[in-house]
This record gives sequence, structure tokens and C-alpha cells, in this order.
Amino acid sequence: MDLTVLALVEQYRFIELAVEVLNESLPFAVLALAAQTATRRELASVLRPVVLFMGGVAGLLTLGIWGMTDLLVDSIGTDQAIVDVTMRYLRVRSLTFCGE
Repeated sequence: MDLTVLALVEQYRFIELAVEVLNESLPFAVLALAAQTATRRELASVLRPVVLFMGGVAGLLTLGIWGMTDLLVDSIGTDQAIVDVTMRYLRVRSLTFCGE
């Protein structure tokens, strides 16, 4: 078994933690807003900007990782033997943030 695969997945866990914090905290704020609304029309007017905001955050995170992968890999402390493969993996994996 090639241990490079395990090293790549471990590098991604660094980013996945930040995404998980966003995905766990933002829905609670949405639920608090939804609980305070009286009608469905008010609920729709509250949820629309929140959904757009969450999509925007995911998009910015994806663009940030895609554009600054080299800095991210350096800051994580990736071994030189797997830098290129890690950069490709992180870029491809960052495309899934909008769907999580």
C-alpha cells in the first residue's frame, strides 16, 4: 500500500475542519432566524439571502484554495515528496465545498 494516499487525505483534513465549522455553525443561525419569522413569505425573504451568503462563502473558499494552493501546502508543512500530488488533490477536492 502506498502511504502517499494517507498523507494526502491527512492534508485535506486541515481544510475539512474549517469547512465543517462553517457547515455546523451557519445552519443554527438560519434556524434561529426561521424560528422568529411568522409567515412563509417572511421566511422566504430571510432564507434567500442566507442561502446566497452560504454559497458565496463556499465559492470564495473554493477560489481561495484553488488560487493559493501553494501557500496552503507550505503552511500545512507538506513533505516535498508529495507537494505536487497534494496540490492537485486539494484543488479537485475544493470543488466539492459548494455541495457539502
